[in-house]
Amino acid sequence: MSLLVGLLVVGCYAGGEREKEAPPGYPGGFCLQAATCYKPDWRCNTEGLYCYDINDPCEGIYCGGEGECYVDPESSLPACLCGPGHSNEMYSLFCTPVSP
Repeated sequence: MSLLVGLLVVGCYAGGEREKEAPPGYPGGFCLQAATCYKPDWRCNTEGLYCYDINDPCEGIYCGGEGECYVDPESSLPACLCGPGHSNEMYSLFCTPVSP
């Protein structure tokens, strides 16, 4: 847990380049320290601490190729509907195989 918290405190971009690879499913990377994102039209989901495009929340989110991105009607945030045998429990925007 402390490693994850440490990663969240550090911004994910240096200029136009990422300092750290974004976790699977998060094309905008982690939010920066002031709960902002590198791209001007992107917003920070402060609950999940990731950046997303407010004009097209599913932009760049491919759910690991094993699901489909949709915009949650209640939160207006991107979400993944995973295909059979896959789950997004480990990464909310990335579908991984379910253990038998």
